Amino acid sequence: MKIQNLKVSFKDVKVYEDFSIDLDNKKITCILGPSGCGKTTLLNVLANNVKFEGNVSDLGKFAYVFQNPRLIESISVEENLKFVLNPQDYSKIDKVLEDLEILDLKSKYPAQLSGGQASRVAIARAIVYNPQIILMDEPFKDLDIMLTKKLLELFRDLIIKNDLGAVYVTHNVDEALSIADRVIVLSNSPANILLDLQIDSDHKDLSSKELNDARQKIYSALS
Repeated sequence: MKIQNLKVSFKDVKVYEDFSIDLDNKKITCILGPSGCGKTTLLNVLANNVKFEGNVSDLGKFAYVFQNPRLIESISVEENLKFVLNPQDYSKIDKVLEDLEILDLKSKYPAQLSGGQASRVAIARAIVYNPQIILMDEPFKDLDIMLTKKLLELFRDLIIKNDLGAVYVTHNVDEALSIADRVIVLSNSPANILLDLQIDSDHKDLSSKELNDARQKIYSALS
């Protein structure tokens, strides 16, 4: 995916001005930066949800996972997944729910789910849709640390297993280090790239020298 000479403004605020970046649609790229710098705007540019100037390559088939799971309250977990599928693809549902350890919830309704369970359903819905890439906007923002760690592990495993890519927005450095193949740190708007860091790690040990070094570089860029 290529973004070239991107310009985005909201009223008098220039969020992006001649911004360019290449993103690998088979990798997990995490985007960090201060509040209001344009992280979510970048996702919305990729999804063609905001007006912009410049050249942005077609994402192809993509899924978008938001901070709020955005499940349809009046139908079951299984029906929420069926909603994005053709009938011939319904057979995918049980396997993805099993991979996310929520197969036993498929007949439940969203109001019966915890926050972590709802987040898993939102991820399951994105995976079964069979996209080429998933856009994610702080999907675990309101969950506790241990649950977030578990969901990040499940998510990364599913991305690898299904040969997908993701662009993942977060404020949490360790969250990024848990899953990222690449970390981009943006400046305040108009956004520029302060750090572009490749992560070559199995992501199992956040205390490893490699991830500690990466952490220090990210915090330095953010400070």
